[in-house]
Amino acid sequence: MDLQQAIKPIALLHKGLMLVFSLVLAGGLFLVNGKIMLPILSEQQDRLFQVIAVALSGAFLFIGFKLFNKTVLKIRNSDASDDQKIMQYRAASIVWYAMIEGPGLFAMVCYIITGNIAFFILALVHLFVLFLFMPKAQVLSLLLNLKNQQ
Repeated sequence: MDLQQAIKPIALLHKGLMLVFSLVLAGGLFLVNGKIMLPILSEQQDRLFQVIAVALSGAFLFIGFKLFNKTVLKIRNSDASDDQKIMQYRAASIVWYAMIEGPGLFAMVCYIITGNIAFFILALVHLFVLFLFMPKAQVLSLLLNLKNQQ
């Protein structure tokens, strides 16, 4: 098993998610700063959305990381083959990436409809967290306790 080849699909997915998310951020910034999309919510609604966005972000990141961590430990301690471990890791990563990106996209929508820069910054935080979990062969080998490392 070539670890570099095995990690390519999840690395490609990760890069694609980062690219699309970056384009959404750039598009939102263009819409709001170019005055193409004007704020449509009141200040009171803006505050409500701030609370919802922060709560959603915190909950999804906390629960998602716990779930991802639990799954990785389960995979690490299993007697499955290296190929099976990598397939299980891919599935866990997809769920984790979705839990990172979902609240970030919500924050971006809130930014577009309110014009409040705090939502844009929250979306940037989600992009940074997604960047931190970029799949790497060496990390994958250590996390999953792979036997045949190439």
